[in-house]
Amino acid sequence: MRKVKMTSRDTFNMIQGNRMLSEWRAEVHRWIYFHGPCTAMEVEVGLANKNANKRTSELRDRGVIRELRRGPCPVTGRRAIFWVVTGKLPGSAHAGGKWPSKKMIAWAASWLMKSEDVWMNEEVEDVVERLAKG
Repeated sequence: MRKVKMTSRDTFNMIQGNRMLSEWRAEVHRWIYFHGPCTAMEVEVGLANKNANKRTSELRDRGVIRELRRGPCPVTGRRAIFWVVTGKLPGSAHAGGKWPSKKMIAWAASWLMKSEDVWMNEEVEDVVERLAKG
């Protein structure tokens, strides 16, 4: 298994455990977490899912994955985007683009603030402020 930052692991567990993404988005997010950096085509082959490219765009828009680099895809040989998880909470955690309730934001912040990583706590504060503004 590849080495993963503790903050990324905590965020991954929170996203997966609290169903902050739809089923297919969570499946693609999980695959990229364990196999990334990878291309959307690698995800499609790995999950036997023909819609991974759409899901990667949605996950990018939510801020939970990001482009690492571009290069030849191991599956197709064509130039492709390699994706990795960001270690951030989704920008829009619920269907329909509704922001989480203040109660959910407070719970998420208290859960993440338990970390001893000072820089991570500052990042959590930034996320909480962004979510609270809606």
